[in-house]
Amino acid sequence: MPSALFDIQLDQADTVPYELTWQETESGPPIDLTGLAARLEIDDRIGGTTVTLSTANGGILALGADGVISIQTAHANFRALAVGQYRYRLILTYASGDLTLMAGKLVLS
Repeated sequence: MPSALFDIQLDQADTVPYELTWQETESGPPIDLTGLAARLEIDDRIGGTTVTLSTANGGILALGADGVISIQTAHANFRALAVGQYRYRLILTYASGDLTLMAGKLVLS
């Protein structure tokens, strides 16, 4: 399954979680994410510094049957990012390996 390309724009001062729901289709049922791990890798440039938010470090809340992925913008790793443009990858970890669910540009203003 190819990853979705999706650009995200957030205000750096936001502390409300950024949430998205993974569904089978646009109006279909959510994908059950129970038991999966997730991580959001944010890079300032290729080969540069990577900031990671994950289910392991509390930057992403536990995943469940509702398909919701909740990225905690109040997490210290996210708060350390300066205003600017970044590249990101949202990765889900299954027992069989990693799946890059989506990737794109992250703009913090």
